[in-house]
Amino acid sequence: MSQNRPRKLLSVGVLLAMLALLVAGCVQPVPVAPAAAPSAGSANQSGAASSAAPGEIVNGGTWTEASGSDASNFNPILYDDSVSSIVVGYLYPGLIAVDPKTGEYSPDFGAMAESWTTSEDGLTWTFKLRDGVTWSDGEPVDSADFKYTYDAVNAPNVESPRTYVWEGIESIEAPDPLTVVVKFKQVKCDALGDVGLGWLPSHLYAADFSDVMTGPEIEAPRVSAGPFLFQSWTRDDNFIVTRNENYWEGAPHMDGSIVRVVPDAGARLAQLQSGEIDYLEVQPNQIASAEQDPDLARFQYYDDGYNYIGLNLADPANPIDGRDADGNLVPQPPHPILGDVRVRQAIAHAINYQSIIDNILLGQGYPMAANVLPTIEWAINKDIQPYAYDLEQAKALLEEAGWTDSNGDGIREKDGKEMKLGLLTNAGNTTREDIGVYVQDQLKQVGINVDFQSIDFGTLLGQMDAQTYDMYILGWTNIGSDPNDEVFWSSQFDVVGSGFNNTSYQNAKLEDLLKQGYSVPGCKPEDRAPIYKEIQQIIHDDVPYIFLNGRVSNAFYNNDWGNVDPQTWSFKWNMHQWYQKSLQP
Repeated sequence: MSQNRPRKLLSVGVLLAMLALLVAGCVQPVPVAPAAAPSAGSANQSGAASSAAPGEIVNGGTWTEASGSDASNFNPILYDDSVSSIVVGYLYPGLIAVDPKTGEYSPDFGAMAESWTTSEDGLTWTFKLRDGVTWSDGEPVDSADFKYTYDAVNAPNVESPRTYVWEGIESIEAPDPLTVVVKFKQVKCDALGDVGLGWLPSHLYAADFSDVMTGPEIEAPRVSAGPFLFQSWTRDDNFIVTRNENYWEGAPHMDGSIVRVVPDAGARLAQLQSGEIDYLEVQPNQIASAEQDPDLARFQYYDDGYNYIGLNLADPANPIDGRDADGNLVPQPPHPILGDVRVRQAIAHAINYQSIIDNILLGQGYPMAANVLPTIEWAINKDIQPYAYDLEQAKALLEEAGWTDSNGDGIREKDGKEMKLGLLTNAGNTTREDIGVYVQDQLKQVGINVDFQSIDFGTLLGQMDAQTYDMYILGWTNIGSDPNDEVFWSSQFDVVGSGFNNTSYQNAKLEDLLKQGYSVPGCKPEDRAPIYKEIQQIIHDDVPYIFLNGRVSNAFYNNDWGNVDPQTWSFKWNMHQWYQKSLQP
């Protein structure tokens, strides 16, 4: 979900895109190099050291990326988009890390916990923290930061989309600066996934959390314990970080990094091929062009995510939380069209998924039947197949649901109301825009009038959170190596304004199974697998999502950068070790 070298020959399309950028007259800033590294003249070679001892790497250079949309905020417990996560990942420490090769949780790769133990009953986890790690203002990074962060997530005056992490946690204690003790309510097989949030610098916040929603970390983080320091954010243009000379794993070789906001996909590719940016996750129709550039390296991998259509099962005119203040289930007023499962199944039958993979994704994807990725081999239900492309079956289901074309205009009606649905996606993502046009045409063939619009990403997220939409096209990434994804399906996370279950999906049996799945005694995969296979069948049949395809991602990057070692679970896991080859003696 994220996103040079001069080109000798550029296509007409790329030249036109570059011309559009020149007309816009946008001057790109560069990071302010640390005092020890005087800056040079270009964005990609700023701050090169004048000399280095034999065998030492010469520092300097700026790693530049482009994103189709802007960030929302940089607070590690408030953001809810992948663009913001770039800066969050650069600045804030976490208790644990993910092994970039295996996806398993690890005490290495930048984790604050150097080790952990569990009690005999599996309920109490004790983490020993690294000594000597500090924030960039010199204050220690310690257990108080972890506890404050999690207490803030659970505070009534903080609206965090990550309240789900407390569902299984009984208590958090910080008995000394280098010890964190987390006690769970019951055995939780994916417990480590709940303790991986980025930490707030507790010494900069009020004890009552009153400034968490308004503090500077939202727009201009004051301190860092990661490889970079925040420098600036120019909304809808760029955000910049600079080298943290005191980073505990070793200061980065580069001066810093820029993320440019470039909504147009063609313009992003033009900047990649002209050398203005160093990295881009290209869209399928851009692969052939990028492959022709000898100065670019390609990293193709199976992303731990998928593309989908989210369907609002509740009335968008009256969004309400899935549970009341006492935790009781609140039945949702149904969506006037999508509230009927037959309609949702009809839509699923009306879409040719293989055609999307072949003609829009150009083979960079694979079919999915439900919510578990094939990389989690022990949990996937191989007996479930994606909905077959069958227009006649789709029409029959709509007829059964009472939607008929009584006036012969090609659009169905019921009780005097036309079958019309809105479909949204984020502007600038041409792949999703192409999918939207395709789905609009497919659904028209079965009598559904679809109003498809591509809109600003922030506006889209706002409508999703407010639950005022009909349907949207989006994707999940970084789902992880455990099949527990209850945050998408449980009514507990159907929270207007911040919940991840923005489809307002409710299924009591499924909620019981979700809890069973992560609380199996011993947590053996073979014991958990039957539960997750049943979960997949229920989600497949209920259709809160229409699973379009699993994701195959293609990242192209400037091969002038050395030590770049992309892995399936993390491209930037060793970013502080990267260096610019052209700056070396």
